[in-house]
Amino acid sequence: MVELAQAVATARRLAGAHPQASLPCPGCAASVKGQNLERHLTKLHAPLLQTTGEPASVTLRGADRWIVRPAIGLLVGWAVVVTGVFTVKVQLSNQLMAGVGASLLVVFTILLLALLGVFKAQLRLEHDQLKLRCGFGLMSRSLRLPVELEVGSLIERKDSSLTNLSSNMVAEDKRVGRYLRLVSGGTAITVGASKAAGLGQHWADSGWRVGAKRRAWNISVDRESMVALEYYLAGRGLLQPKR
Repeated sequence: MVELAQAVATARRLAGAHPQASLPCPGCAASVKGQNLERHLTKLHAPLLQTTGEPASVTLRGADRWIVRPAIGLLVGWAVVVTGVFTVKVQLSNQLMAGVGASLLVVFTILLLALLGVFKAQLRLEHDQLKLRCGFGLMSRSLRLPVELEVGSLIERKDSSLTNLSSNMVAEDKRVGRYLRLVSGGTAITVGASKAAGLGQHWADSGWRVGAKRRAWNISVDRESMVALEYYLAGRGLLQPKR
């Protein structure tokens, strides 16, 4: 609840200033007309209205997607090392073969867990700064406001043979969500969500631009967290309700 308090306060202010605008509900991400937002919150999200004050900072948590590429790099590195071992014709003892198998299991497990979103990351929203922490807490990235905003589709390569009885194995790009990319001073943080509230439906396009399809992003959050991020930006004048 505390994480959404800031979004609720900003949403109520914007609803009062723009009663005819369509705004995302900070509680469920549904599109609600500004003049109806208070009634919607009271009826469906009453506990959110009981939170008093706005926190100095908000932390959004989600799946660590930054770690996927290092995990893939680890697998590639393993393959290079093993290829080198066989190339120089190292004597293959039982201990060496066991080590090769064990290392493959470890590397593959790390990659699988990364793809499944088991590893977690967090995005901290402060007064004029955003801080991403990921990679087991060892990697961090910070942006200072103002930031440029880019919105687009997330895609992944999917094997169509998994859903098609045809024997032809064809890999196709499939849309897996939407992203909001924040850029400042040559540094970027890309936030993804499998389901988004539709930034373009609620916010004037003067505050953001459409970007290219992307395969890599830093953190995956749920739809409500993405809305909280949008209200954080709106509260600082970087997004304006559509008229």
